[in-house]
Amino acid sequence: METLNSYRATITISGEGIAGSGQAIESDWAAPDSFRTMTPRVRLEGVGACEPQHAGESRRSGCTNVQGETLDGYVESIVVDGTWYSQLCQEKGSQCGEWDVRDAGPLAIMGVSLTQADWTVTALTMIREAEVVGQENMDGLSTIHLRGWLNAVQAKVDTWRRAAQHAGLETVGEECGSEDVQTPLTEGEPPPTVIATPQCRPVTVDEFLAIGQEAVEWQERNPSSVDVWIGSDDHMLRRFSASFPPDESGEGEKDVIVEFSRFNEVIIEPPR
Repeated sequence: METLNSYRATITISGEGIAGSGQAIESDWAAPDSFRTMTPRVRLEGVGACEPQHAGESRRSGCTNVQGETLDGYVESIVVDGTWYSQLCQEKGSQCGEWDVRDAGPLAIMGVSLTQADWTVTALTMIREAEVVGQENMDGLSTIHLRGWLNAVQAKVDTWRRAAQHAGLETVGEECGSEDVQTPLTEGEPPPTVIATPQCRPVTVDEFLAIGQEAVEWQERNPSSVDVWIGSDDHMLRRFSASFPPDESGEGEKDVIVEFSRFNEVIIEPPR
């Protein structure tokens, strides 16, 4: 198999209540750390709802990319040569606004990389009870179709951890709260004043990933069914399909399909 230097992944996530359900996400990667994504614009719901104005804001603390409302337009993001470019478009690749330009630090590179389909490659080594369904033709290409079971949440966590290590990240932000400080009581003076003093501490990568441990354990008991199609001749992953079961509340059921193409053909450059 030849060295892989770039690819395109077309990702479709479908399910009730999922932001952008059924709309394809274009996700390009080129070695070593260049990314381009074209995603439907959504209003995300988490600890606090947020509407992304550029790629970075869609990864704010308290937001998720699962539940939310689909808005008009798309967000195009490019990370190349250490710079992060993003713009809002009315149509895919046209009627776009001005580019927002900022430094792409390690956390930004990790954040954009998570929109890629890297976790599906990690998943290939984690499929349980894999069986060969047969040999199938996919767009004129001979492929081997495999089927099995997978803890997809664990595959994503392992991919995030590897991305953080690759980016040299030890922390992913801060956790802030407040500590009440009371002024001393002095005889003959007014009652003491209580002052809330902000207190922040760094959040380590391990602490951040531990937030999803409960989901990892639940999916271990309730794995996703998964189908993969691998090129018979070049052994490249061509298609990955996973069905996530509903959670204990009966929600969260979704299907994810990732199709890979343009191997070693993608070129990512700064906007002109």
